[in-house]
Amino acid sequence: MDGVIEQVIAPPRKMGGGFKAMAIITTVVCAMMVLFLMQLMMTHGLNWPMLILMLACVLVGFLSFYVRNSRDVEFDLLLVEDELRVARVVGHNRRKELFRVSASKWNYFGPVDMAFARYSADKSTTVHMLVFGQPDEMYYLAFEKEGKQHLLVFVPTDDMLNAMKRLSARGRRI
Repeated sequence: MDGVIEQVIAPPRKMGGGFKAMAIITTVVCAMMVLFLMQLMMTHGLNWPMLILMLACVLVGFLSFYVRNSRDVEFDLLLVEDELRVARVVGHNRRKELFRVSASKWNYFGPVDMAFARYSADKSTTVHMLVFGQPDEMYYLAFEKEGKQHLLVFVPTDDMLNAMKRLSARGRRI
């Protein structure tokens, strides 16, 4: 298989717009308060209540910025040659690779069925659920990584599904 197939899996944005706007406004107001309090402290001298208020504004501003960015999570699936790479992306810029698995390590790829129940019933199996909402047709990939059984459950795009079926058909049971 040549090329790269990418699929981004993101949760639906329920309260994204209003929450994001409120967090941005809170961060800006806190930054303005800090600048105002710094100016007051420079002209009138160090004052403990102003210093405490300034530190509280810094803390609230930082927390609103952090919460806004940490709520924005998506998963990135890359199929490069015969290797599937799964990464978690937070805030559109912090990317952490969760795992890579070669097609030769795949035990099974197919729609969620009774075999999935058998795989997932094992307590030593790690299930990576990348499904949001109630999709019609979910697929799973069973593979071994570092001696442990893993299941990746997701709803593939048509391109990803066809490519993974082709890779699974090469000497793998499906």
